[in-house]
Parts: sequence; structure tokens; C-alpha cells
Amino acid sequence: MTGKKPGTFVLFTEKPFFSALQIALTYVKAIGEKWQGPIPQFCKMGLPVTLTKLRNEKHLKIVFYGNSIEAGYNTSDYMNTPPFMPTWPELIVNQLCNQYHSPIAYVNNAIPGKLASWGLEQVNNEVNSEKPDLVIIGFGMNDGAANVSPDKYRQDIAGMIGQIRQVNARAEFILIAPMLPNPDATQNGIQSLYMAELEKLIRKGIAVADMTGVHAELLKRKSYQDMTGNNVNHPNDYLARWYAQTILGLLIK
Repeated sequence: MTGKKPGTFVLFTEKPFFSALQIALTYVKAIGEKWQGPIPQFCKMGLPVTLTKLRNEKHLKIVFYGNSIEAGYNTSDYMNTPPFMPTWPELIVNQLCNQYHSPIAYVNNAIPGKLASWGLEQVNNEVNSEKPDLVIIGFGMNDGAANVSPDKYRQDIAGMIGQIRQVNARAEFILIAPMLPNPDATQNGIQSLYMAELEKLIRKGIAVADMTGVHAELLKRKSYQDMTGNNVNHPNDYLARWYAQTILGLLIK
């Protein structure tokens, strides 16, 4: 793929090429060393409807909404290759079921390549039609590549929330600030600016998962290729686990 700098190229594939060259291992951090990146805070008061349903083992409906990252691209199960790790939305649902024993239904209506503007246009068809209790929204990677202004991005996300709450005033939301793209790829844009915009939307019933900050911290110690599935803008199994872990940190104490 043509690189960001003229005359350069970036190795790219959506097939299980990179995962076949990655080594899986288990390690522990050095004694006394602490994680310096964002730490998700349990949303005891921030997501009261969702947590009440989970604690009381009531039925909960989740809709995942976003682009290819939310769809699960490049996780090993999605590519039908070992070790067949489920997508991170599936990891989230599985862990919530194990933790709370609540009956959870979920729909993943993420569509690859889409921007938040598309999400706003299609929110009635893709989200309101499902009557969700919790909507996990992850647009931003493609918006950043297209240099959608931070203000426009925030307005599109806020517009989705507003349309959903017109139908269900008790709906709650987790907004995901996206992982970072490969700095050498043409998709590298202004994704890092969107976390600050999502923070402006935080209020009761709306929480934010800072994957931008998590990925930035990981990149201080690991190469981009250690955490990517396509070497451009998708997580591999390792980074997909961080997506699940970061979002679950908002829902599990």
C-alpha cells in the first residue's frame, strides 16, 4: 500500500499473514513497575440502567456500532485461523455473562469503512430498530483518516445519541476513542484528537473508553507490528483483548 510519505510503501493485508509471524507468550511486568496509561473507572453511577440490569440478572440488549474494528476484523476467529480468539465484542458479552449471569442479547451492526456521519444517517435503521439498552459506539478511525474535524466528529456522535434517546430515553452509551493507525500509512490522520471531543459528551448514561490513550502507551514499549492485524489500522488478538479489557473495566468492578 502507498505510504504516507511520498515514495514509500506499507506492507498490508487483511489475510492472516501478520498473525502467522507473531509469537504468543506470557510475561509479567517488572516488580514495582506500574501501568502509566489510562485506567478505566467502574461506572457505578455513570451507567446505572445497564449495571442495575446486570446485577439483577435482567435481560440486557447491546448493540455494537462502528466500523471494521468493531466488526472484529483481523481477530483470529474472524479470519478462521488459530488460535481462533473471538472478536472483542464477543469477549465483552461472554465475560459479562460469566460475571453477572444476566441474559444478554447483542447485535453487531458495525460496517467496515464507515464514518460517524454514516452512523448518524443510519442510526434509526441500524440501532433504534434493535431497541438496545446499551449502545457501544466506535467510529473514529476512518473519520481521522478523512480528516473530519473534531467538532464535526463530536456532533455526529452526539447526533446518534440524541436520535437513540428520542426512541428510548433510558438508553446508555459507551463511546470508544479509536486505536491509532500506523504512522507510516496514509490512514494516519487526526484520530488522536477525538478523545477530547468524546470527553465533552460524558454525563450520566454516557461513558468513554480511551483506546487512543491505551494504544499510545503501549506503543512506547511495543512496535506497531506487535499489535496489528493488517499493519495499517486494525488490532490483532493482543490489542483486541485490550479493547475488551478497557470496556469491561467500565462495567465490572
